[in-house]
Amino acid sequence: MSFLDGFGRYSIIKKRILNITIALCIVFILVAILLPNMKLSTKAAALILPFDISTPVQLPFDSYEEYTSIAGFDRAKVVYENNDEELILWITTEIGWNKVADWERTTLEDGTVAHFTELDETQVLSWQKNDVEYALDYSGPEYIAKNELVNIANSIE
Repeated sequence: MSFLDGFGRYSIIKKRILNITIALCIVFILVAILLPNMKLSTKAAALILPFDISTPVQLPFDSYEEYTSIAGFDRAKVVYENNDEELILWITTEIGWNKVADWERTTLEDGTVAHFTELDETQVLSWQKNDVEYALDYSGPEYIAKNELVNIANSIE
């Protein structure tokens, strides 16, 4: 075996490692682009995210479509909608991501402090629990009572 034979094998291994690295980078980029646009089940999204996805038991309307999207590696978006109304439950470990100037303070059943506001025809209730931040965004033909959003938040297990 000559020196060149050993060098040739090293070159082949190097090319294979480079090809595998390029393939992994392409897969990572495709997942990063496609994942936020995919409609997943809550269980499928929970396998990818670093936190549990708890969903509400009670909704203010009958939903015809329910799905979960991953909006980054630390944020889930659980959507409930019908033809007229939409409720989005945001769940994230990025504490403080939901920045609104004027919040009305309220309290959930377990004593957790929550914040409520109305923005551009959307009502928002936001709170933190166990190093996870939650936000409920409701939009529909009419506003619902703030207590209705609080009841939804209380029903999240």
